[in-house]
Amino acid sequence: MKPIPDIEQALALLNLGRHKAALRAVKAALRGAPDSPPVLNLQGICQAGTGDHIAACNSFTRALRRDPGFDDARRNLAQSLIILGRHGAARPHLARLSERAPRDAGAWYLLAQCDMAEGDIAAAEAAASQAVACDRAPARALNLRGLIRDRAGDLIGAIADFEAALAADPAHVEALVNLALPLARLTRFVEARAALDRALALAPDHLTARLRLAMTDVQTGRLAEAAAGYRAVLEQNPHQAEAIEQLAQLIAAPEAPALIARAR
Repeated sequence: MKPIPDIEQALALLNLGRHKAALRAVKAALRGAPDSPPVLNLQGICQAGTGDHIAACNSFTRALRRDPGFDDARRNLAQSLIILGRHGAARPHLARLSERAPRDAGAWYLLAQCDMAEGDIAAAEAAASQAVACDRAPARALNLRGLIRDRAGDLIGAIADFEAALAADPAHVEALVNLALPLARLTRFVEARAALDRALALAPDHLTARLRLAMTDVQTGRLAEAAAGYRAVLEQNPHQAEAIEQLAQLIAAPEAPALIARAR
């Protein structure tokens, strides 16, 4: 049937990160199968990839109307709702997923995100621990639990989780960036810098890694390096507020007018 090549093309384009092109292929497939839950789910994935989470929610909901037992679509719907800040709307879907599949690591991960966003740190840590226990590749869940523990003030627990995430996935850039923060708070600046250097080696344009490296330079008295770091951030994003604020405290007077204009 005609939709099959379109779906195969969409999947290939998704693997290349070409979400808009993939969406066009999915829409061509939907002309031949307008009520297909898998195709509607795929359309939602493409829409979410372009940042249109409202449209994605509509596609996932349409898929679930036709197949209420389609767990992937329900999980995807919950994720888009969370991104939109609609945590209360996501919870019933996550509850249903956990009832149907108690070891659904993805559902536990999303539930931990909900709890964290709503300020229930104890519940968030418990849900993240369930995600870690259920996931065969737990780096993402360990990174999330590290963030939760860091927010709770458990810096040693956070470091342990970020390091465990990196043991599972040595190229996990977010875990490297997140690890640097509790290390710096414990004045373990050499280790913090090493983590950030590794992160930037893997992702040279990672804005948060650059910001944290510049702040580490400030904390260790490397002010010229810090100023250079903040300038590099502003070359990448001229309106980055933290870089403007911090650079303002480091620059010489002749640079001030240009920076004031940028701040305004």
